[in-house]
Formats: sequence, C-alpha cells, structure tokens
Amino acid sequence: MKKKSIKKNYLYNLTYQLLTLFAPLVTTPYISRVLGASGVGLNSYTYSVVAYFVLVAVLGTTDYGQREIAYLQDEPEARSRMFWEVFSLRTITSLFSLFLFFLFTGKSEYRMLYLLQSINIFCVIADITWFFQGMEEFGKTVMRNILVRVLNIAFIFGFVKTASDLPLYIASIGISTLLGHVLLWKSLPEFLCRIPWRTIRPFRNIGQVLQLFLPQIAIQVSAVMDKTMIGWITGSDFENGYYEQADRIEKICLTIVSSLGVVMIPRISYVVAKKQKELLDYYIYRAYRFIWMLALPMTFGIICIADQFVPWFFGSGYEKSIILIQIFSVLLCVVGVSSVTGMQYFIPAGKQKQFTLSVILGMAVNFVMNLFLIQNLLSVGAAIATVAGELTVTVSQLIMVRHEFSIRKIMKQAKNYLVAVIGMSLVLLWLKPHLGATIQETAILVLAGGCVYGGILLILRDSMVCELLQIVKLKWKGHKNAGD
Repeated sequence: MKKKSIKKNYLYNLTYQLLTLFAPLVTTPYISRVLGASGVGLNSYTYSVVAYFVLVAVLGTTDYGQREIAYLQDEPEARSRMFWEVFSLRTITSLFSLFLFFLFTGKSEYRMLYLLQSINIFCVIADITWFFQGMEEFGKTVMRNILVRVLNIAFIFGFVKTASDLPLYIASIGISTLLGHVLLWKSLPEFLCRIPWRTIRPFRNIGQVLQLFLPQIAIQVSAVMDKTMIGWITGSDFENGYYEQADRIEKICLTIVSSLGVVMIPRISYVVAKKQKELLDYYIYRAYRFIWMLALPMTFGIICIADQFVPWFFGSGYEKSIILIQIFSVLLCVVGVSSVTGMQYFIPAGKQKQFTLSVILGMAVNFVMNLFLIQNLLSVGAAIATVAGELTVTVSQLIMVRHEFSIRKIMKQAKNYLVAVIGMSLVLLWLKPHLGATIQETAILVLAGGCVYGGILLILRDSMVCELLQIVKLKWKGHKNAGD
C-alpha cells in the first residue's frame, strides 16, 4: 500500500482540527456577549460532567483502533474485522455509559442541559474518525467537517439570541458533531470487505484496550477536572466562564502545535511494526524540532498580545481571562513536547505502562494543587495547577526515554527558535504602547511578530525553515511550468 505524504496529512489534519474549533472561534465573541460569563460557565460545567461519561464510552478504543488499523493497512480482511470489533465494543460501552449518565443526572436541577449534553455520548458510537486516521486517510474528514461547521455557525447566529437560548446552543453543538460523524460513514465501504459476523469478537483484545484506557482517564479527567473543581469549590459560574474562554483559546493554539502528532501515530506504528529504527529516530527528532518551531513563538506571542486581544474578542467582563490565557500559553511548549514523547512514541511503540505512569503523575499533581490553589486564587489557581500537572507529564516522559533519545539533542534543537523568539518579543514590546486594543491593531502585532520571527530564522539559515521554503519554491515552479 502506497504511503501517504506526511506533509499532506499534517495539513489535512490541521485543517480538520482547526475547523473543529472554527465554529467556537467564530461564535465565541457572539456567544460570550449573548450568554454572558454565567451562561458560558454553566455550559462549561455541565459539559465537564458529561465528559467523564464520554470517557467511559470511548474506553481506550480511539488510540487502540487507530494503532491497530495502522498495523493492518495492507491487510483488507484483518482491518475489516478489526473495524467491526472496535465499533461493536464502542457501541456496547457507549450504551452502558449512557445508562449511568442518566442515572447520575436524572434528579439534577440542570437535567434539561444534561439531557442535551448526552448527545456527546451518542457521538462516540457514530465516530469512525479513528479508522480513517489509522488508514492515513486524513483528507476524508476535511470536507465533511467544513459543511457541518458552517451549518452550526449559521444555526447559532440565526437562533441563539438571548441568555435563555443556552439549551439551543448546547443542542446545536452536539447535533452538528453527530451529523459530521454520520456523514463520514459513506466513505467507509471502499476500505472494508465482507467479514462473517461469527468471527467478530468485540472483547477479543479488551486487555490492550484497558491499558490505553488508563492514560486516557488521566488525560481526560485532567482536561475537565479543573472546571468541575472550580464549580464545586467556588460555586461561581463566572469563574468557570473566565476559565472556559481562556481554555478555548489555548486549545485552538495547541491544535496547531500538536496536529502533527495525530498524523505521525499511524506512520510510526507502521515503522515500529517493520523494525525500522533509523527511520523512527528521524521522525521523532524532526517532530521535536517542529514543535519548538511552532510552540515557542506562539507562547511568547500570546503573552505579549493577550491584554489587547481579550477586550475586542470576548467583550467587556472577561478581563480576568487575560492572565489565564497568558498562563495557559506555557502549555503550548510543554504539551507539544509530551505529544511527541507520549502520543508519537509511547503509544505506537506499545509502551503503555510508561505513558500511563506519566499522565497519572500529572493528574495527581494537578488535583492536589487544585485543592490548595482554587480556594484562594480561584480560576487562576486552577490554571497554575494545570501547567504544573502537564509539566510533570513532560519531564517524567523525557526521563523515561533518555536511553532511546538524547535529551540534550532535543533541547539543542530549540536554540535557533529561542534566538528568534527573543527578537520577536522585543519588537512586540516596543510596538504595543503605540497600538490599541482593536482587531486591526492586534493583527498588526501578529503580522509584525511573524515577520521578525521568520526573518531571524532565515538569517540563521534554520534547516527546517529552509526546507519549507524549498518545498514552496518547487511547488511554485511546478504551477508556473504547468501554466506555461
């Protein structure tokens, strides 16, 4: 089977991930004003609760299914059987999780909102993105996502008009996601062949699935734990609202940084299966370098412009989100590095124990620090705890791989980008006093920062930047020759 282009798949996946977040990005300024911090916080809190049950529904099948399909790319019959086994298992666990969810939330004062949030559990059954990712067919998901997100945006602007329309907002997100998953099924038949149903055993590899479930528990619990604990400890929808908006910006930026990881999992799984150690080293070190190139300028750039970005993007009343966004920006580097070590190496290489240990350590640090910090610092304390937890994950993973990959080499790869970032930050700090908090002036800062950063890397003749320019040059020549 011909291997897909990593560069193309990265762009496909980046497009897919960004479009997944496109609707929230476009609608956030509108929703933050219509629903207010309280409405945004209530949505955040109820979703954080359903997220635990989504976790049970998924179990560990997403990572497991993607990895196994990657192993079986060249075996139509085996991959077809694997697809139906994983799908059957997801259906069983989703129905069980749905039962538990209604049992838990049936008497809550927010039961109507919880009922609408339950659509997210049905989405687990319909979601077969993991299969196409395992097949390295990332292009299949892009157009579907564009259509669904556009429809969702149109619905929100057309029907969500006041704070009382929060149920409509929640429903629109869930239904649009479900529709997107359903539409992807029409592309499935070309990759599957007929399999006797008697040969399909959903619980055949339940042990391996559960091994991947443990780190997913830690990852997902950590992702929503802060919001849940803010609600429990402070009792404030407003604090959750500030946190939610800052978290949303961080996730959008993190998507750009970590999208390469999703693309590399099936490729590295294939390389590991073929025992190609030199090629594995090549992919992993380039992935770290790529993370530094993107994450460092985004981290420092966000710190510099957050106070000018928040007022015009979220509107008045979200001033506290500025410091939260600045704290979260550190995660771009921290989580970026751990996405290479954990998601791109540990999982494809079958090192679930190391991966699990690292994320459990991170979750424990996050939880303990939340208990102490939220009480006094509210949402700011939760943000600090999150950074500390993710830093624990990253450091512990690097210690675990020190014999397979050189930590010194990993860190040394950041040198050029640190130099460029320092120059970029100095320019931004000089420009800021002369510009106001508007979309146009924020755009000027972003453009100026990007030009300075790229210019310094060109002067330093950074290998990755030069390679990217060479690719663009060749593409341009190809299009020009075709035109001639």
